[in-house]
Amino acid sequence: MAVAILELNDQALLIQSEEGQSHIEPGFARLTATGIESGDSARGTAWSNPQNSFNQYWRQLNQAPLPGNQQWARHHADIAFAQLQSLLAKAGSPEQLILSVPSTFDDQQLSLLMGLTDALQTTIVAIIDSSLADCLYLEERIQKPEKLTLYMDLQMHQSVVSQVSFEHRNLRIKAQQVFPDIGASHIYNALASYIRDLAIQNHRFDPLHTSEGEQAIYDQLPELTRRMAGLSECDLSIASPRGELQLLLRKKDIERLLASRLESLNRLINKTAAA
Repeated sequence: MAVAILELNDQALLIQSEEGQSHIEPGFARLTATGIESGDSARGTAWSNPQNSFNQYWRQLNQAPLPGNQQWARHHADIAFAQLQSLLAKAGSPEQLILSVPSTFDDQQLSLLMGLTDALQTTIVAIIDSSLADCLYLEERIQKPEKLTLYMDLQMHQSVVSQVSFEHRNLRIKAQQVFPDIGASHIYNALASYIRDLAIQNHRFDPLHTSEGEQAIYDQLPELTRRMAGLSECDLSIASPRGELQLLLRKKDIERLLASRLESLNRLINKTAAA
């Protein structure tokens, strides 16, 4: 039987089959006149068409009724089902599935998730905590029981930080903590605000004034964050009625914007390092 592994991190949902087929996409969905669209195409209209956009359905996987009369989705589970169906199709419709799931999923959500896969004629053969799954490659480095490894699972709307150790030839999670105000969306929002302030200061232009301008900025943020990872500053070009406007972004300024959110995380890192 064909087997695939699916990592349910809504910032970047990743599915990979044993034949090597892989696909990655964000946890965004859009309700259209003909059905539910998910992934990058849905993210591409999330800010220009927000009334039909959804991105919290994995974190809030449930069957609570959605507001309004939605034609294709009664609740978040329907939206998750549509994206799950699309992901499985892109991995060759595997008959068996291994799930890598954040610890924030409770028993009710896991049960609902199993029901969704069952309806897609795919059998879940294993469910693994994402922190353990992603730390497997670190096994040889953390084989000293007295040493703890901090692993941060950055999701779209929150983060889970796990203390992982190697004990009795096994990886174990010693403790976990959820940071609800540190997610990819918080970082992107801080970046977008910083870009707007720079554009107003330097060019007297607000790129977030229109939904189209907002979409254009957010479309650039995933690549921008990757570029800035190894740089102290980075240039950015934004469109305006006066033509392309050039901005220079400084990492230290962005770090200051995020400092208050990261304070509790820094305390945990320092506490673990001192233990």
